[in-house]
Amino acid sequence: MVFNKAFGAADTFVYLPLLLIGLVGLWLRRKWSVIALAAALGITAYWLIVSLYALYGAIGTPGFSFSNHTLYTAILVPVFVYGLWGLVFLLRGGRSMH
Repeated sequence: MVFNKAFGAADTFVYLPLLLIGLVGLWLRRKWSVIALAAALGITAYWLIVSLYALYGAIGTPGFSFSNHTLYTAILVPVFVYGLWGLVFLLRGGRSMH
């Protein structure tokens, strides 16, 4: 429970500001926005791998009861791909940064 709260706090105080700053900067076509948005997209990909690993690692653990693994995976994997795609797009220069 403590780790879930810690991840929630980190998302609130680090991820969301980075994402918002990055998106606003991208809208304004500022070069610094790439750094903030790349950090947010990296966190997006990282967090989803943590979630999937924790989910599948907990299967069979006494007291763990989560039955909809397929749906959860079907939601998280595309978001993970989005995070990686966005990161690669930004690191390649992105169309809006030129």
